[in-house]
Amino acid sequence: MRIDLKNRSIGLFLCVILGFACNRYADFDYFDRDAVITDIYTNISEAVLAPGGIQQVTYWPIPANADPMKLKWTTSNSEVAIVNEWGVITAVGKGSADIIVSDGSISKTILVTVNLQE
Repeated sequence: MRIDLKNRSIGLFLCVILGFACNRYADFDYFDRDAVITDIYTNISEAVLAPGGIQQVTYWPIPANADPMKLKWTTSNSEVAIVNEWGVITAVGKGSADIIVSDGSISKTILVTVNLQE
C-alpha cells in the first residue's frame, strides 16, 4: 500500500489533534483522590432484563472531580445478576437483585429484575 505525502500529513495532523484532546481529558491529575464523595449519580434506578441481558449504568461521583475509581460495585444475589467494576450489569438467572455502587457510607441501589423470556 502506498501512502502519499498528503494523506500522511492529514493522518499526522489528526493524531496530533486527537492526542492533545485525549491527553486533556484522560489526564489522571484531573481527579482529586482526596475529594470526599457526597453523592453518586446513576442514570437508572431499576432495570428489567432477560437472562444473558446486559445493562450499562452511567455513573459519576459527586463532586465531579472525585475519583470514580474509588466506587465499588456489588450485587446482593450473584445467581440473578452480576456487575463489573465499570457498572456493566449482566443478568444470570430469574429473580431480583440489588446492584449497589458505593464509597463508604454513600451508596446508590439499582433494582434488577430478571424475567425468563416467553
